[in-house]
Amino acid sequence: MSKIEWTNRTWNPVVGCSKVSAGCKNCYAIRMAWRLQHIPNSKDKYAGTVEKTAGGQLNWTGKVNIIEKEFVKPFTWRKPSMVFVNSESDLFHESVPFQVIRSLFGVMSVCKEHTFQILTKRPQRMLDFFEWLKLMDPEWQDDPANYAYDLCVEYGIETGCGSAFETDAWPLKNVWLGVSVEDQNTANERIPLLMQIPAEVRFLSCEPLLSTINFTLKYKIGPSNHWTENYDVLLGNKYSYDLGSKVIATKIDWVIAGGESGKDARPLHPEWVRSIRNQCKTAGTPFFFKQWGEWKPYEDGDLSTFDTGTFVDKPGEWGDHPVGTFTCIHGINWGTPMSRVGKKKAGRSLDGRQWNEFPLTSKLLPTPDDPDLFFTGGDY
Repeated sequence: MSKIEWTNRTWNPVVGCSKVSAGCKNCYAIRMAWRLQHIPNSKDKYAGTVEKTAGGQLNWTGKVNIIEKEFVKPFTWRKPSMVFVNSESDLFHESVPFQVIRSLFGVMSVCKEHTFQILTKRPQRMLDFFEWLKLMDPEWQDDPANYAYDLCVEYGIETGCGSAFETDAWPLKNVWLGVSVEDQNTANERIPLLMQIPAEVRFLSCEPLLSTINFTLKYKIGPSNHWTENYDVLLGNKYSYDLGSKVIATKIDWVIAGGESGKDARPLHPEWVRSIRNQCKTAGTPFFFKQWGEWKPYEDGDLSTFDTGTFVDKPGEWGDHPVGTFTCIHGINWGTPMSRVGKKKAGRSLDGRQWNEFPLTSKLLPTPDDPDLFFTGGDY
């Protein structure tokens, strides 16, 4: 079972990756892959995916390993689960062939008892995959289902389904598609691409959150980019003040937010996550606060005891506090003191409660830390 709060288990038929933006800087999967690369039972699976630089830093090599024996794992799970796909990679990494991605969708299409959650930082390639899929197979689901059956035969797995796997029409109801966005720039770049992709549930993971994010995205449109269009992706409204027009569009169904953990973790300003929570509340979008991470807001009030902390500015700039300046910092209104206490002690509470909301379509929900504070949208 997974320790990730918003899922039940992980499935990693692909391992290895490469960094694409600031959110990747302290990727937890790099450290994990490096460790497993040096353990006899797992070294072949992770071989060549991580290297240590001349400066002693760990980094992805860009090599991606496809682990075919992992493809059939969902068929072996008896208990219906929410499944985070590729927690140690990106399914839409440039080195993963579309044929492999198609095969994995085939497995997901017939494992209807599970709900698969796919996150990517490469939504353009995800969009390209679905365009490719339509060209290759107008019916979409037929060939992937046959492939899933062939896999079961090859690995001797009893499914009880006979030779005919029935699949739902696309988009698959048990597959959720999302993008990771850590700041306004990545939100502007990635969310519009996600909106063009067929999905039963579209979701965002704002982790690690590195700045505030406004989910009303602004774009220049028309001749010479003369007009401004606003797209509220939580409400699903596109409107142009210049043209006086409004269009109902696709919307986001779920938002996750959280801070960073690990030895080099960057702190999460409480106003960044409050802003996201408030936008979700206004729009009626389910919101899940995963964690503060390594840092949490300093609550003592006496900065003379603020030994291992930092001050976080709202725009996202942060740095260790200067020694001996505690007494003259009380009046500064742009900084918020954060204390490094570790992920477990920092916890998951925001403004006195946990936020464990899921889309109302969810039938399979992870067990929250506190069942009394568990919501699935609606009034909150």
